Amino acid sequence: MNHFLSKIILCSCLYFFSSCGLINGEDALDYKEMVKGCTNKNVIMMVCDGCGFNQFIAADYFNYGEKGQQPFYSFPVTIAMSTYSKSANVYSSQKAYSIPDWVRSKFTDSGASATALATGVKTNNNSIGVNSDKNPVKNVTEVAHETGRSAGVVTSMPISHATPAGFTVHQASRTNYTEIAQNMITNTHLDVILGAGHPLFDNNGVAVSAEVVLDSLGNSIGGTPFYDYIGGASLYEKLKAGTATNLDGSWAFIESLSDFEKYASFSSDSLPDRLIGIAPVLYSLQSSRGNGPMPSDTIVGEHPKNTTVPDLKTMSQIALNLLNKNENGFFLMIEGGAIDAAAHEKSIARTIEEMTDFTATVEQVIFWIENHGGFEENLLIITADHETGFLIGPNGYTDKTIDYDLINNGKGKVPGHSFHSSAHTNQLVPLFAKGECAESIEKTLQGIDFRHGSYTDNAVLGTLIHHILIESMPAE
Repeated sequence: MNHFLSKIILCSCLYFFSSCGLINGEDALDYKEMVKGCTNKNVIMMVCDGCGFNQFIAADYFNYGEKGQQPFYSFPVTIAMSTYSKSANVYSSQKAYSIPDWVRSKFTDSGASATALATGVKTNNNSIGVNSDKNPVKNVTEVAHETGRSAGVVTSMPISHATPAGFTVHQASRTNYTEIAQNMITNTHLDVILGAGHPLFDNNGVAVSAEVVLDSLGNSIGGTPFYDYIGGASLYEKLKAGTATNLDGSWAFIESLSDFEKYASFSSDSLPDRLIGIAPVLYSLQSSRGNGPMPSDTIVGEHPKNTTVPDLKTMSQIALNLLNKNENGFFLMIEGGAIDAAAHEKSIARTIEEMTDFTATVEQVIFWIENHGGFEENLLIITADHETGFLIGPNGYTDKTIDYDLINNGKGKVPGHSFHSSAHTNQLVPLFAKGECAESIEKTLQGIDFRHGSYTDNAVLGTLIHHILIESMPAE
């Protein structure tokens, strides 16, 4: 039988069984049995925001001239993952196959997807760390603390943006940036927070006017600086003064490129116990520079990068070394967040630029792991929160057919492609994993997709990570 046809038949059967309740769902899985004997010290999750399979492939074609050259393609676990939220359509391979336009409607947002990855709970779009009834649900950084580990988040976006927020706090709305940042900084046990969102710089890393009008409580009510991403003017001043604290103690604070570079060279022993670093740029490290990403951006590197900000790789190096101070281990989430911003604007050049920065960070993390206990002590998971832009081949789609495959035009050349949405889609996303207990992920499969084969689900993965951390909790 034709291999492709056999996959379609298998997929159709799985779709039928799923609709009859005969295929394992997240509630039917025995997580404790799956993780029995796991001895993880550190768990690192890298989230490529807005990345479907074709975002990875576009960067592969441009940087290498072929697919599969990055080290994570040879990881023991290379599967797909569904991302739907409570507000979205449950992923259906049968519908995605038979109705090409189906994936463009009723998709997740980053808040709901981050919540699923961090808590194992599906929630409504726009929510952060709460269930569909808006009640708080425990996230993975809280579980890390309860198991004696350290925890932190790193992002190329503002620290209070949806993905880092979903891993750290509980808010009914992802746009409550001031409250989210205040909670992250003052009401958690986090050990490191690194990202963008600086109130005194624009998207090009240029300083803005520092004039600001405060109310009687010290909150910004006027002026040029945008303090929301960092929790308000008063909290920013406390961070600068060294008087800001969380539930465990005082924060050290850095905000200049030279400090980021200096801290990246420090050993674990030389780093502070708790660190917040806000890069001197407003919305994203690079993607929003100039006039921001635009559909007309088709030449990679055409617009000079900001030279006054650290890159994601540098920030991740700081976080890894700082968290490694804890002999019990840590959980770290690293987000390449601006791929999403570029794909929203259908900018292939900046999508590739951001993907390149993300995969360079992956290489750095793998290097760090190999020099700090290896994959016997560390679990590395690389995935995405959703796909953005409906990035497919140059021939697009009709109501009956779809051109999924990008055209490889060779190394250094933008692949043939087309975007078909300025929003997210409900497509499956890649999931790569290697390290202690990685094999447990393959025990959580939810179905077989007609294009990508076996797939799990983001809430299932989130639940599994909780159990991994608990099972491998250091002995007292």
